[in-house]
Amino acid sequence: MTAPVYQVGDLVKITYVGRVTKTGTDEPTMVLVEVEGSTGEFFSLMFSSNQPVDQHQLVTSALWPPLQGDVWTGGGLRWFAHAADDDGLGIALTSEIGHRYEDEKGLTQADHLYGPFRLEVPSEARTSQEAGRG
Repeated sequence: MTAPVYQVGDLVKITYVGRVTKTGTDEPTMVLVEVEGSTGEFFSLMFSSNQPVDQHQLVTSALWPPLQGDVWTGGGLRWFAHAADDDGLGIALTSEIGHRYEDEKGLTQADHLYGPFRLEVPSEARTSQEAGRG
């Protein structure tokens, strides 16, 4: 495959997918992303999240998957994470209008349909877990 040749003035869209590795402390809109290239090499890309939305978008929250008791937002809805069954095993995510997804496959489906999700209210379990790391 021959690489495309661009002309000065061409409008191009460049998309990278990578994990945020650092955000600015003095300027929180400055973001450093680590990107893995197609041949396995890594490089860093810095950008400002003040840029127009079509230049960057959230794919998956670093806090995903949900923990029991979390409240998330996605697809314009609030979602509540709770035990998937009476035994307290597994996690289910139910929207404020009754959409319900459970287990890893279901949560992945919900993320594809309504994501990306943002954590709105962390559960006590998440807050305790994060406090233990600090």
